[in-house]
Amino acid sequence: MSIKVDCDSHFLPLDAFDEVDPRFGDRGPRFVYIGADRDLVVYKERAEQIPYFMWDYPTCLRPGRRHPGVSDGDVRADDLKKIGFDRQVLVPNNAPFAYDVDPDLGASVCRSYNHAVARVLDRHPDKFIGLAVLPMQDVDRAIEELDHAISEKGIHAPQIGTHIADKNLDEYEFWPFYKRVEELGVPLIIHCSHLAPTAGAHRYKRYRFGNALQFPAESSLAIGSLICGGVLDAFPNLRVGILEAGAGFVPYLFDRLDEVAVEEPHYTHVSISKMPREYLDRIFFSFNIKTEAASLPFLIDRLGPDWLLLSSDYPHGLAGSGQNTIQFLDSLDTVSAEDKQKLMGLNAARLFNLKVDA
Repeated sequence: MSIKVDCDSHFLPLDAFDEVDPRFGDRGPRFVYIGADRDLVVYKERAEQIPYFMWDYPTCLRPGRRHPGVSDGDVRADDLKKIGFDRQVLVPNNAPFAYDVDPDLGASVCRSYNHAVARVLDRHPDKFIGLAVLPMQDVDRAIEELDHAISEKGIHAPQIGTHIADKNLDEYEFWPFYKRVEELGVPLIIHCSHLAPTAGAHRYKRYRFGNALQFPAESSLAIGSLICGGVLDAFPNLRVGILEAGAGFVPYLFDRLDEVAVEEPHYTHVSISKMPREYLDRIFFSFNIKTEAASLPFLIDRLGPDWLLLSSDYPHGLAGSGQNTIQFLDSLDTVSAEDKQKLMGLNAARLFNLKVDA
């Protein structure tokens, strides 16, 4: 029986900040419970960096009633049985983990969160795939935390944003980090965020264009930077997973990147060894099963079936697409049975180095 892996969810355990160094006092994040099953994260230093026009986005920094699986690994493990997944990727809630706070504080917050994730992995070793957050505003600290999270705590991969404090991902200061990720043999996971400071973010805010336009645009910039900036040439064994943005934009992105590589190569500051499209065998994309169902055959034809990852966006879709994600994919007569097995979990197993019984 083939493995089924949910590659994008949202996770913020209640003990995520329990080990933040007490010397930071009220500067660090903490959960506050306000009754009626409502809570929020109070994180003054992070909140001060968020533009006023972004505050109506529903995040853990605002009071809210959230599904218990957001913070409880036991509840989440039970939910996995209901929706039919064997394993699930625990994607950190983006709001508290950005690169605009003091590096010392950021490193302590990341260490505390990663320890909380490791405890869930210890409790449910065959259910979850952990992602580590890192203080990328200080690359040396990020590498130190990467080593600790992967080698000592058993977390499966690091997660970073589509940019680092408004710097593209190909900046040379980040290359030692990529080198270490490659040496560890783990994938690099990139996840979009509404609250990561992005140039022109106010333009995406209207009509809730974040999901529809900002995430594909930011992911395109991240992918283009890694390829055209020479990162994937410099680190030929580095594998990348792109979450949250869908995959419908990808064929068009690479058509355009290829055009620029042919027509305007003098604008590329680094010579890459092959056409941008030829790096697609290093990048995995989490697609949106409901939104992109009609274009899925086109995606499979253009990208190949080996680079697409299924996700439920748990718990957002628990009562909707999340609850029948597998059944919906299985019902499509436009996707072959062999390709369905790859999309449901075999591709994720390759990305995250999971052992799967034949």
